[in-house]
Amino acid sequence: MLSSKILAVLSAFVVIINGQDEKEEIRIFSKCAKENGFDLKDLRKQSDIKELSQPHLCTIKCTWEKRNHLKNGKIDIKAVQANQKFLSMMKDKEGFIKCMSAVDNVKACDDVKKILNCTEKFRMHIIEECVAEAKMDLKEFLRYAHPPGKEEKENIPENILCTEKCILEKRGFLEKDGTFVKDPAKYKQIQFQVKISEEFMKCLQAIKVDKCEDMKKVFACTKKYV
Repeated sequence: MLSSKILAVLSAFVVIINGQDEKEEIRIFSKCAKENGFDLKDLRKQSDIKELSQPHLCTIKCTWEKRNHLKNGKIDIKAVQANQKFLSMMKDKEGFIKCMSAVDNVKACDDVKKILNCTEKFRMHIIEECVAEAKMDLKEFLRYAHPPGKEEKENIPENILCTEKCILEKRGFLEKDGTFVKDPAKYKQIQFQVKISEEFMKCLQAIKVDKCEDMKKVFACTKKYV
């Protein structure tokens, strides 16, 4: 489903995608999860920093270290600044970098919360806003976005479809007339954990999303090309 592809980044405290190959990113995160006894299925259960388990926090710390974003307890600010996909999530990039620059001594897994607090403070809260507009509970949306098994696309509740549509609109991927943007550069910011193909972009650009129900057309493109 589309949301499961973008939530990993938009939720901010799960995975930070940088310019490397996305499959490698997933491999690193999965390896760290295994090393720290974190069940990836629990991603959908933990939607707030305060709720993150020790294995989850240790997995995030491990991932940052293996990417060389965190070295000897210190954040590599240059590496963070070079991470344009991640910075594109921030409503105040300068404020975020300043906050991260002040983070020090990230030695224990609990210390990762210092990083996450900066992320939470300065990121765009698009998912939360869209969930609220759809009159949903965030945990309900995250449970659906990270389903334990494959669910039929025909049975997607309308509030989920509306939330998905809202996310695309607020992220700037939909024009006012409901069509997808034409600028190829914009698609580089799409936080799918896969490579965005030209065929996939063409499929999306042939769609007009006027109603929430039209999101099923987006899912059809995703299923075909992702």
